[in-house]
Amino acid sequence: MKWKSNTALSLKNYLKSPFRPHLAAITILVISLVCSTTLIWRLEQQRFEFERAQVSNLAGDYAHLIQTSVERVLTATYSLAALVREGKGDISNFEATAREMLPFFPGAASLQLAPGGVVRKIVPLAGNEAAIGHDLFNDPKRRTEAVKTRDEGKLTLAGPFPLKQSGFGAVGRMPVYMDNGAGDSSFWGFTNVLILFPNVLHPANLVNLEKRGFSYELWRMQPDSGNHQIIAASSSAPLINPVNHPLELPNGTWILSVAPTSGWGDPGGLVLKSTLGLVFSLLLFFLTYSLLNTRAKALQIAQKLTSELRESQGHYHSLIQKVQAAIVIQDNQGHTLNSNLLAQRLLGLSADQLDGKTLINPAWHFLREDSSIMPLTEYPANYVFSTQKPLRNYVTGISRMDRNDITWVLVNAEPEYNEAGKIKLVIVSFVDITERKLAEKEILKLNQELEQRVANRTAQLEAANRELETFAYSVSHDLRTPLRGIDGFSQVLLEDYYDRFDEQGKKYLERIRSAAQYMAQLIDDLLNLSRVSRGEINIQQTNLSEIVQEIADNFIGGQPEREVEFIIEKGIIVQGDSRLLKNVLENLIGNAWKFTSKHEAAKIEFGLERRNDENVYFIRDDGAGFNMDFSRQLFGAFQRLHSANEFAGTGIGLATVQRIIHRHGGKVWAEGEVEKGATFYFTI
Repeated sequence: MKWKSNTALSLKNYLKSPFRPHLAAITILVISLVCSTTLIWRLEQQRFEFERAQVSNLAGDYAHLIQTSVERVLTATYSLAALVREGKGDISNFEATAREMLPFFPGAASLQLAPGGVVRKIVPLAGNEAAIGHDLFNDPKRRTEAVKTRDEGKLTLAGPFPLKQSGFGAVGRMPVYMDNGAGDSSFWGFTNVLILFPNVLHPANLVNLEKRGFSYELWRMQPDSGNHQIIAASSSAPLINPVNHPLELPNGTWILSVAPTSGWGDPGGLVLKSTLGLVFSLLLFFLTYSLLNTRAKALQIAQKLTSELRESQGHYHSLIQKVQAAIVIQDNQGHTLNSNLLAQRLLGLSADQLDGKTLINPAWHFLREDSSIMPLTEYPANYVFSTQKPLRNYVTGISRMDRNDITWVLVNAEPEYNEAGKIKLVIVSFVDITERKLAEKEILKLNQELEQRVANRTAQLEAANRELETFAYSVSHDLRTPLRGIDGFSQVLLEDYYDRFDEQGKKYLERIRSAAQYMAQLIDDLLNLSRVSRGEINIQQTNLSEIVQEIADNFIGGQPEREVEFIIEKGIIVQGDSRLLKNVLENLIGNAWKFTSKHEAAKIEFGLERRNDENVYFIRDDGAGFNMDFSRQLFGAFQRLHSANEFAGTGIGLATVQRIIHRHGGKVWAEGEVEKGATFYFTI
């Protein structure tokens, strides 16, 4: 095919083209710098969002304290109103009663009685003499609010505003209604509590906000003028991008705004992150350059494999050309839409006779395999339309009136669906198998030749695998050298320059070391995965129970502080390679041990079940479990259902388990549920 030749030509030109490791390494450097910059920007965004969330929570706490403090002072009006009603319009010995009440309402400057809306009694009186006789209904500034309070009959809060008796505060007013004896109630007056600022805010300890490095401003929008009224503030300087938290009080919404005094930025952390990003990018540049220098050997292997692939493609193409089949396409009305020359020859009909007509024709008919006449309902296309499923490898005979023999064919009928999911046509293929018996000798000869080709191909693949193993060892060795450098120099920085890094910098260096050690472990796991796929299997009697007990003892001895109960069924013996099966059990029990580590107490069980006349072995735990929707990913290399922050690992262990089990002719699968544990089953 043309596209195959073009692909081969492009690959050939690519393999011949000069390779420039430094250009590739520079490209990696640029990409790494871009990624590092993007990551740093994202980390800064996350830090900013996290800090704002913390400040928002803090502002909410202090706003709640302020609101609670103000509301507590306002409750004094309820107490006074109850005493007025109990005293039939007066409170005997009001001064003594008020003085006893005041200590229970921090922030209350005075308690007042205003019968008829005129302030008559104030405790304490000293400093408040100017308020005596103040008529709220005749005060232009207070009249509207006083009338509204009287008519609505509920507590209101006026202010904050300058007070007649000097100072700055707010007044809580509770309208009092008395029973007039006729079954109705009449307006008596107001019970007032004078709230001084900032005294009422003292229980909220706003000064602690300043000690923690935050500035604040308590304000509201004045309902009359719409002006921004500052009630309390840590300083006169404006806040930078503050977090606002509302307080709902009787006279509307007050706002507590909080922001860091020094601003939201973190210049030191940004410089450190940028430096680490640059160092990482440079290390990646040198690592990439070192790895790409090994490309020459890889290209030699690739050229050899490409040549073998081209030869294999040639054999495959030749084989496809030798396959011949008759094709007939029918619609859901039984009409033939198209057919090829082989179909016309096989059925003994011309293209004009066949195309556009039904297959019901007296010149021929289908036979069952027992040579009985096949009814129309069993015709291939009719079968597909009636059953709504394809017909595969069905043997039938074709009897023609112009010939005395029967042509036997192998039939396949595949449906094609429309957008609504209904079958719109059926593609029927016929392969003449009449001469199969005569061809058996030739097929046997071809099979022998094919076996020889397979043997030759196997030998070639074994040689290629040996070369790939050598290459893998070389690559892993070249990878370990820079990784050791990264780990070693990071350790030197931590040990020799420990006092020059802040805690965040030390964490970043630890993460670099952890990543380098993780990659080294990943290389070892990949090599182990490669080895278990190629080595010979030594089948012998193996006691799985004893192996599990040994592994369990090792885990318990390594972490004696953990509370883990092992339930091991005794006497489970199989035929298999003990070394490889121990590898399987170490991986599965290791996973169970790891994924139960976050539970205070855990249970791990090994046992045997009988399913479908087959022994099924299992490892069960009650740990983190997994979502069954992702179970297909479990046994793929590098596939992990939990992040490395939750549980350590490289994602190679279960791929190794699957390969070993498959080499023993068995199968492995898993069942689990999140936070209810997992069970891994396998057969041998």
